Amino acid sequence: METLFYNAKVYLEREKFAEAVLVRDGIIAKIGTGDELLKEAGKDCKKIDCQKKTIIPGLNDSHMHLLVLGESLQTVKLTNSKSIDEIIERCRKFIKENPELSKNGVFAIGWNQDLFEGDKRIPNRHDADKISTEIPIILRRVCGHQMVSNTKAIEMLGIDGSSEQYEGGTFEIGEDGYPNGIFTENACRHLRKVIPEFSLEDRERMAIEAMKL
Repeated sequence: METLFYNAKVYLEREKFAEAVLVRDGIIAKIGTGDELLKEAGKDCKKIDCQKKTIIPGLNDSHMHLLVLGESLQTVKLTNSKSIDEIIERCRKFIKENPELSKNGVFAIGWNQDLFEGDKRIPNRHDADKISTEIPIILRRVCGHQMVSNTKAIEMLGIDGSSEQYEGGTFEIGEDGYPNGIFTENACRHLRKVIPEFSLEDRERMAIEAMKL
């Protein structure tokens, strides 16, 4: 049994589509243009005009972390920030508009220096200090493997330039001999502890909000 789906937008891979797909006995046999596959199809082939609609062959895993999404709804979103100055501005605005959420510190996620316009350097504690010097500030990179903190968070963590590195992670030392606020891998887990974790009730609420979204 054959079925030809034509006049479609058949997803192949990111930014790549085909016009038609020929299915034989439940298995994709060929992809191409409608004219090409009409010649391939047998006389008893069932032909379906998809009217330019999208066809996705099989299931595609979005690799979506539900609680991370929920957490992002409660934190400063730095996705698509175009500069360090924009990161600072977004965090300042969040503190002003969400005093209750910010009273114990600010956890912001999603920055990517590769998307910055102009200077593509990684932020450091001096940048984060421009957000606040009174509460801990933690800025998590989009990958989750790197974080940047302000001086307050470093003080709360209790480390200095002579402190031993964390197993499985690092904190960089600046030219002044003091941690510059850039943390990697397992060191990020220790840094994150300076801001109180969300409660179980918070996480339940965040999961529900993420599912609704």
